[in-house]
Amino acid sequence: MIYTIGYSNKSIINLKKAFYNLRIDILIDIRMKPYSRFNPSMNKNSLESIFGSKYLWMRELGGDLDIESQDFKLTIDKIIKIADEGKKIMLMCCERDYRRCHRFSITNYLEEIGFTKYRHLDIADYD
Repeated sequence: MIYTIGYSNKSIINLKKAFYNLRIDILIDIRMKPYSRFNPSMNKNSLESIFGSKYLWMRELGGDLDIESQDFKLTIDKIIKIADEGKKIMLMCCERDYRRCHRFSITNYLEEIGFTKYRHLDIADYD
């Protein structure tokens, strides 16, 4: 299963609640730059120290996506393989509304190739 979430202006506590409540196996940071000047607890170093080896940064899925690129397709294939092994994956970005985020493009692509085991989350549900 693949979940997507955008942290917006919420704290790391909200992200941790979502991560642990859903029993996520891997948190994948899909920001182009894994840093936030408005929310430093969401910086790569902080996330690595909190989630350890369960945190990954995948730049190939960040920002302006080229869904025709080999890097994008190979990265998506890796994620699908992990999900198909029964692992729960959370794709994380900063934009709360997935419809205004590249997470929407990623899940549209997943649907196009026949993968429908995903769900968009609202971080506000984890207050």
